[in-house]
Amino acid sequence: MPIDTSQLLKTTSLFLVIFTACFYTNSKQILIYKSMASSSSSSHSVPASISQSWNYDVFLSFRGEDTRKSFVDHLYAALEQQGIHTYKDDGTLPRGESIGPALLKAIQDSRVAVVVFSKNYADSSWCLDELAHIMECMDTKGQIVMPIFYHVDPSDVRKLKRKYGEAFDKHSVGDHNLKVESWRKALERAGKLSGWVINDIENSLPNLKILHLSDLKNLITTPDFDGLPCLERLILSWCKSLEEIHPSIGYHKRLVFVNLNCCERLKSFPPIIHMKKLETLNLLVCEQLQQFPDIQSNMDSLVTLHLDSTNIEIIPPSVGRLPGLKLLDLSNCWNLVELPDLPSSIAILKAQHCQSLEIIGDLSYYKWLWKVSLWGCDKLIGGERVLHSMLEGNAAKDRFMSVSLSVVEPSSRIFTRLVTLQLPSNWYSDFSGLLLFLRDNNDGEVGHDIDIKQETSTFDCSEESDEDEDWKQWEYEVVGYVPFNSLRHIPWLNPTYTKNISFHSCYGVGLNVELVRSKNKTVDLNENPIDYSECWDEDRKTFEIMYDSQSSNIRIVWKHE
Repeated sequence: MPIDTSQLLKTTSLFLVIFTACFYTNSKQILIYKSMASSSSSSHSVPASISQSWNYDVFLSFRGEDTRKSFVDHLYAALEQQGIHTYKDDGTLPRGESIGPALLKAIQDSRVAVVVFSKNYADSSWCLDELAHIMECMDTKGQIVMPIFYHVDPSDVRKLKRKYGEAFDKHSVGDHNLKVESWRKALERAGKLSGWVINDIENSLPNLKILHLSDLKNLITTPDFDGLPCLERLILSWCKSLEEIHPSIGYHKRLVFVNLNCCERLKSFPPIIHMKKLETLNLLVCEQLQQFPDIQSNMDSLVTLHLDSTNIEIIPPSVGRLPGLKLLDLSNCWNLVELPDLPSSIAILKAQHCQSLEIIGDLSYYKWLWKVSLWGCDKLIGGERVLHSMLEGNAAKDRFMSVSLSVVEPSSRIFTRLVTLQLPSNWYSDFSGLLLFLRDNNDGEVGHDIDIKQETSTFDCSEESDEDEDWKQWEYEVVGYVPFNSLRHIPWLNPTYTKNISFHSCYGVGLNVELVRSKNKTVDLNENPIDYSECWDEDRKTFEIMYDSQSSNIRIVWKHE
């Protein structure tokens, strides 16, 4: 049957990527791979006590007439291209040496033995001698053995059936009858090892849903993704040599999650044509990435887009083709000067340490936007305008808000550790919530706790002095909006009894508290609670309201990083 070269190359390439992923991470740690297709649950591991220096990464054992000019040649070339030093008898054996002892020595000096069991492998006494020695090295030297069953059923290998049984019938009556038993044991053990069945790879790879290949230090390009039509999750994080993603990824209709975190040499992401189901795209710390992904069609499902620490300078209007986007992270994009109009669905915008950022437009249009991080944007003027434009949004009254800023403008506010707020008699009808201003001297990587009590209560640390603190000189400010409706479950917070409230910042940062006047709606603390599931947040909640019924304390746990 003629060989389909293109399919062979694709299969070899995919095998290589999977093989490399579970091959070798550093000089002291080897990852044990998971079988893709094995008829036995048996596996092997490397004795932890063995310390060995190796001359080769991989020794290839194969039957030349079956696979030398096809699968093995392609596999050998691909392994060498990925920096995996591989021994193949006709490719690395110096002229003039005896092939027998040289091969046995090469086996002993190889960290991993890849045995390609093909139809005629057992016909060769030389191959069987190699295999017996490989299995011995697995026991004595901690060598890893990775079998590939190339158009062969693993049960035929371990049970000596079909072509393997015929070969042993011949060996039993020939000159090798003294070695037959050792060969039989070697085949039986190798046939039980976890490995790959090439027939199954060609048939089962199209059904693969998760491909996790992190920390492949020598991976330069990815294979064609057309052969993985069911793939849903692709993780290639920390592939520091990766330079190119195959363009086929832009047409992939099933991918939901793509993580290319810390692919430091990646300069671009292929044009996105048909990635309709993609929900998360993570290009964080792709330091050479200079352009925002070219989005050529609406991506209704994309929710989170991480572009932190890239070299992007311009956010194009095509970002409007992300109608479901909730989180956009542009932190540490040092060359970014201006933010364009964003999708109306945006909930969280991160742009910490965008040192060139000068302009942010009117945010009042984004009624779901409630969290903005602008630490370290030292050229940005009008930080409070960002906050107030957010408060003008339609959803402002009933949802938390968190805005972090660098202090670049003077403020008339007075900051102390302890604030007592005298509530006006109409506070429950004319005001919608509280604005909490915190001045801090760190870069916002930690959160803050704020305790709230009726004014008659006393805080444990209320006697701390503010005399030595000049919070106006501190560099960072975080502003939070807490709607009264989020506190409706607090028994003592009601218009009849609550007249004064005390606030205390638990970690010694400066605090200021203001009331936010309601635009239209009278606050009803007895109405049904707000469904905060609509207020999209990351896995780690930004705001949590905690109430201790014994002490009557309210604690706001605020993680604004």
